[in-house]
Amino acid sequence: MIDIALAFVLKGESYFINLDPTAARSVSIVGTSRAWHFAPKSLGAWKAIPGDVDGNGKPDILVGVNKKTHNIKQTHRTLFVYEFDGKEVKPKWLASTLGRELVDFQTVNQRIYAVEMLIYGGFAVAEYKWRGFGLQKLRDIAKGTMVQLVSANEAKIDGKEVKW
Repeated sequence: MIDIALAFVLKGESYFINLDPTAARSVSIVGTSRAWHFAPKSLGAWKAIPGDVDGNGKPDILVGVNKKTHNIKQTHRTLFVYEFDGKEVKPKWLASTLGRELVDFQTVNQRIYAVEMLIYGGFAVAEYKWRGFGLQKLRDIAKGTMVQLVSANEAKIDGKEVKW
């Protein structure tokens, strides 16, 4: 079993985000008195992190999933965003795609940074912002042949540090 836990605080209470791809509901938020389970196993969740994409003070849970869509017949990585208010977990945005194939993502200061595959085989780190319903791409921060997210605000692109 793979089990990854991250913590956040809402209204003075600590919560943990657990990712267990083998569970029927692969993502859980666990509080002191209750747990919320979401993201069906069939989505193939591979990453779950807390953030606040819209600045409303409520935690958002960003979940990387593998799925097919009506227009994209093969399984591909994309991003789901759920909102949590301490009482319930609600889907906020269930993306079919960000536009390019998603490799990894991180969030900091109400921005989402995505490592995406370029059609010619390289990679880009793209910056996105929440726009009421969904994400708007603001810019490509950098492109290269090798990209690794190092932290919430740093990547290595072809061996060079890039911060935002």
